[in-house]
Amino acid sequence: MRQTVTVVSILAMLMGTFWVAQGTGVVPLGVTAGDINWAYLGAALFALSLCTHVQVRGVSHV
Repeated sequence: MRQTVTVVSILAMLMGTFWVAQGTGVVPLGVTAGDINWAYLGAALFALSLCTHVQVRGVSHV
């Protein structure tokens, strides 16, 4: 179960990073390029995924 959550959280962090890059115009792909709302959503997804990842890793070391 921990491995699954770890993999999903890492994939979500990567997706969040991509959304931030699209929203800020760094990656000009698709209709979301340059739309700052996607940057905010990506940052929120990254933060939540990072919290989940840290929590799962902390539990696994106890």
